[in-house]
Amino acid sequence: MKSNNRFRHVFAIAVVILLISVRLFEQEWFPEKFIDYFASGNYMKSSLPVLRFEDYFSIFLRYSVNSILSVILLQLLFKDARLTLWAVKFFIYSGVILGILFVLTVQWIRPVDYRIVFYLRRMLIQPVGLFLLLPVFYFIREATKPAGS
Repeated sequence: MKSNNRFRHVFAIAVVILLISVRLFEQEWFPEKFIDYFASGNYMKSSLPVLRFEDYFSIFLRYSVNSILSVILLQLLFKDARLTLWAVKFFIYSGVILGILFVLTVQWIRPVDYRIVFYLRRMLIQPVGLFLLLPVFYFIREATKPAGS
């Protein structure tokens, strides 16, 4: 039993390192025009870059990688198939909704609304869902524990 817990902890640490690596190597692994555009700080004064299919694909691939790693981490931490299935559904529905909103916003944005694109993209490329689900799953686990355990 201790060996199994040790394996889970080591694997969880490896998943966290992979999540950090996704962020550290974003330009090499997931190139897209918005990385430099928003990093410049002048995005409120300049027009949006024209995105190609590869840019959209890179953003959604990064969302998928972060989501898969997040689900693995949640399963390792909470060991509850029911919660893991719920997390998978959450990431799928969130990805579809955020993806549609992102594409529509990029296609019909006005210069005064660039922050919307910034925050929608951020929700797609950062593991925001993990940070939302961690406390929720912890609360569910603690609330459903039998008394005295």
